[in-house]
Parts: sequence; structure tokens; C-alpha cells
Amino acid sequence: MEKLNRITLASILTLVISIGFPLMGFSQNSDSTQTLTSKRIFVNTRIYQNGIKISDKKAVELFLDKGLKKPVSLINRSKYFIPSGCGLMAGGVYMAYDAIKGTRMEAEIEGKTYVYYKRPIFQVLGGIAVFSIGVSLLEYGNEFREKSVNIYNNNNIKKKAVKSEFDINLGFISKDRFGLKMEF
Repeated sequence: MEKLNRITLASILTLVISIGFPLMGFSQNSDSTQTLTSKRIFVNTRIYQNGIKISDKKAVELFLDKGLKKPVSLINRSKYFIPSGCGLMAGGVYMAYDAIKGTRMEAEIEGKTYVYYKRPIFQVLGGIAVFSIGVSLLEYGNEFREKSVNIYNNNNIKKKAVKSEFDINLGFISKDRFGLKMEF
């Protein structure tokens, strides 16, 4: 009976070790979950955590968990800048297209009718300007999203950073000279 208990105990222990250690290998360490990345896709910048896209709500929760208010305000601003930028871009394209298409006009000169198109240059320039403003707003919105991710990541790095007592830099400097810089 005692031999049977030892065998079952050994088999259970072997089972726990064979299943437990590989599962521990799949677990995430705390360092990898603390960094975010941003990736620009078409007109929007998406935020990823460990290669998985996270929603704005989840990103805001991560920012608030760290006590960071500036990234939250940047994300909220981007929610207004990106859609308005897209709308202005579309409006600018239509405004310029409408001006280039022109208005059909007819003129009668010496009894003969001539057809021409009136194309207002100021409307074309206005359409280009509206399009440019839309692109700027879109880029600002995407920049806000990237900046919020950078602030979050830099906050994590500052907490982990340890000042080294000895730093040495070696390399080329101006006029093809070799340089050495040491900090203690």
C-alpha cells in the first residue's frame, strides 16, 4: 500500500512539473506588458500592447492606472482632430474639383455662339487650403496618439532606469578625429 502511494505521489508530481513549467514559460513578464506601441494605419494611429490592438478605452485605463493625465487628454483631443481632418480633406477635394469642373458659359461674338467654362481660381485655391488644413488636423491627431504612447513608455523607463556609475563613449568626432569620452 505504501509503495502504491509513493508511485501515485511521484506520478502526480511528474504531471505537475511537466504541465506547470511549460505554462510558466508562456506567461508574460511584467516588463513586456508595461510598454505600448503605436502604428500608423491609413488615417488613424492604432495603439498596441504586446502586438495586440487595444481600444482607446483600454489605453485610457492604462494611463489612469499609472496616474498620467496628459496622455488621456491627448487621446481625447485626437478623437476630435482625426474625424474633422478627414471631413475637411474631403470637403477641400470636392471644393477644388467643383472649381476645376467650372460653370458652362456661352458668349455670342459677331453672331457666332462660343461655349467656354468659367473656373474660379479663388475657389480652387480655397479647396487646396481647406484640404491642407484637413491634412494638418489629421496629422496633429495622429501625433497626439503617438505622443501619449511615448509619454506612457517614458514614464515606465524613468521608474526602471538606474544611473550607471561609469560611462564610456568611443568613436569618431569632427574632422575625422578619434574621440574618447568618459563619465564617472
